[in-house]
Amino acid sequence: MSVSVIEGRAGSAMGVEIKLCGVPESARRAREFVRAHIIAWGFSEGADDAALIADELASNAIEAAPEAPFVVSLRMVGRVPLLEVADSSPERPVLQEPDFLAECGRGLHIVDALSLAWDSQPIPGGKVVWARLRTR
Repeated sequence: MSVSVIEGRAGSAMGVEIKLCGVPESARRAREFVRAHIIAWGFSEGADDAALIADELASNAIEAAPEAPFVVSLRMVGRVPLLEVADSSPERPVLQEPDFLAECGRGLHIVDALSLAWDSQPIPGGKVVWARLRTR
């Protein structure tokens, strides 16, 4: 598994990112990465929700573009942490009616419930899905 971490601080801007391979165990790495940085930034009360959102978005990236690398970024926008997951699939996620009997398909409902807001946008070579995180 290839992992690279970039940390930066310019003035009041703060951000970190990690590049992960599109394999199932990378969802755990994304979750651990986000949890550690959210806690380090002083938002420990929101760490569990942030980690779960990261896990869901990373899992979606892996499903959308298997074996392709994806990037998990975390940065501050004002006083709110912003989580972004960029992958190489142009297919944007769609929040669908929940099927409570299905084994999958509830991830975006979790993201929707736990974040302040979320959306996606196309980028060259794929898309980025972002979520503004609650800090409690």
